[in-house]
Amino acid sequence: MVRNSASSSRPSTPVKRTTMTDIAALSGVCYQTVSRVVNGMAD
Repeated sequence: MVRNSASSSRPSTPVKRTTMTDIAALSGVCYQTVSRVVNGMAD
């Protein structure tokens, strides 16, 4: 008997969502810069 359950394919630990702060830290800029880019604001 094969069991096909959606819950069996999910990871046991929740996945952390990427934040603007994470992107800013990896990019070497402040989070305000990332926010401006995401929201389409010009300088």
